[in-house]
Amino acid sequence: MSVQESTIQGEIREETKGALTVCPTCKGKGFLTEMEKLKNLKSHSEPSMPLGLPKIRSPQNRSIRTQLKSSEDVLPVLPSKTLGTVNRQFNRSRRTERLPPIRRRDASATSSEGSFNGEVIPQVEIDDMQEFIRRAKMRMKSGDIEEVSQGVVDVVHIAKENDQFAYPLMPLVNRHLVEMLRSLRVIVLRRACQAISNLFRRMSYITRPEFDEMLLLLLKRTADSKQRVREDASEALNVLVMTSPPTFVIRALCMKGPDSKNPILRVTSAQIISSCVQQVGHDQLLNHPALRDMRKRVLEAGCILLLDPQAQVRSLARGFMTSLRDAEGFDEALEFDAPRHLLKEVERTLIWLRHAPKPPISHTVNET
Repeated sequence: MSVQESTIQGEIREETKGALTVCPTCKGKGFLTEMEKLKNLKSHSEPSMPLGLPKIRSPQNRSIRTQLKSSEDVLPVLPSKTLGTVNRQFNRSRRTERLPPIRRRDASATSSEGSFNGEVIPQVEIDDMQEFIRRAKMRMKSGDIEEVSQGVVDVVHIAKENDQFAYPLMPLVNRHLVEMLRSLRVIVLRRACQAISNLFRRMSYITRPEFDEMLLLLLKRTADSKQRVREDASEALNVLVMTSPPTFVIRALCMKGPDSKNPILRVTSAQIISSCVQQVGHDQLLNHPALRDMRKRVLEAGCILLLDPQAQVRSLARGFMTSLRDAEGFDEALEFDAPRHLLKEVERTLIWLRHAPKPPISHTVNET
């Protein structure tokens, strides 16, 4: 140790000689004998912070007594048989607020969402045809779906007056009808369905791919949760199928109809295919060279529907496949036009169809 360090330590000892004091608790003994002095010392000392976390009490766990803040808060007295009238005092701050009562709409009242019955396209008298056509074009060029639907309704009124004025507007109308069928508003959906019914009854203007999308969207809306939408979509789909060429209908329907996950859509698809087959004719469908594309789609859809898990779909498929079996060229059409992987899966069903007895023909006898 150097001389300088020793001198420094000596100076520190001299400075700390007067600073040392006797412990006020034990008086230098090293142990405590009087508990009262310890209590007095604790009362004069500052309060120390707790070592653990404070306990937090939720308002649900508090007792009823702690919730009453003043003497005015009195619990309600339950009525008894002996007491005629009982004074009840409640705390106004503790009353729970209640929601206002819901006013139910009258079923007969009309609404903008299309919940009412009947037509959503009212009758309109046209005074100036040129001005009415100009207004319909301006509405269909708008970006608002409500204005667009009103423009399509105006075209329906024009078609009711004269088909020649509405025919040039049909390409634009078909595009807007597809947009309206994709809408989530009920009133717009019903306007689109009823517009298709009114327009295709008077003129059948088919443009692709709008026609294919329109038919598939109508097929989807036949299983909608709203009853009025289902009814309007079913009527529009029937009009579209009956007024359009069967080749176009089969081409659009066989894209997603037989493979749909919804059993209602598969039943509707089977019914439409059966109707188109009867409309074309069994012999024409199996033997005409121009109908090969339609024949391939019908046979493929028939094989898919024969494997359907739902009994109603299989019954409809067996119905139109049995009618094709009785026509000439059924085996050749299956061999050349039907897919191989589907023929292996429905081989047993096709054997049953070939050897199944034909339905009896009812003969009417005129009584003399």
